[in-house]
Amino acid sequence: MTSVREARPDLGVVVVTHYHRILEQLNPDVVHLLVDGRVVTSGGPELALLIEREGYEAWR
Repeated sequence: MTSVREARPDLGVVVVTHYHRILEQLNPDVVHLLVDGRVVTSGGPELALLIEREGYEAWR
């Protein structure tokens, strides 16, 4: 079975979630953190793990 990433490398998908478990299934390349409708930081999947572990307070 071909993955979507292999079949459509030019395809971009935006997913907005508060749940890390969804990101575990999607395996994102880039994670953006939005606070009050603005991107306050970006990173790789490790950013989602940091937010899960430490919360959002550092960016408020």
